[in-house]
Amino acid sequence: QEYLILTVQLILSCITSLDSARSTVAEQIHDYLDTFDGGSLSMEEMSRSLGYTREHLTRLFQASYRITPKQYLQTRKMNHAMALLLGGAKVQEVAERLGYSGPYAFSKAFKAYYGLSPRQQLQLERETNK
Repeated sequence: QEYLILTVQLILSCITSLDSARSTVAEQIHDYLDTFDGGSLSMEEMSRSLGYTREHLTRLFQASYRITPKQYLQTRKMNHAMALLLGGAKVQEVAERLGYSGPYAFSKAFKAYYGLSPRQQLQLERETNK
């Protein structure tokens, strides 16, 4: 019976330490992505910087935040893009600042994310906030 209790305690301590390690690495990924401000980011670059494989980073981040690092970064970029557009920035300027190859690539990504073109989304935002 003592052996069983010790075994269960050992297993529980391992699970707790695994969860703690997952959380710590996921937080490192989150912090890394939060300091990233545009341009292109490859998972390979991030994995080299943090010292883990791309798959491991994705798995840990998704387990903690229920979203992949790429999806998180895309959400941040699109929120930033919307803020810039609402602040009066032109599509060309936003595309350059966020690291897109041009206004067409930015508009395509924007429409894929919001379901509307930048112009249509801005119009909707302005009508909603009247």
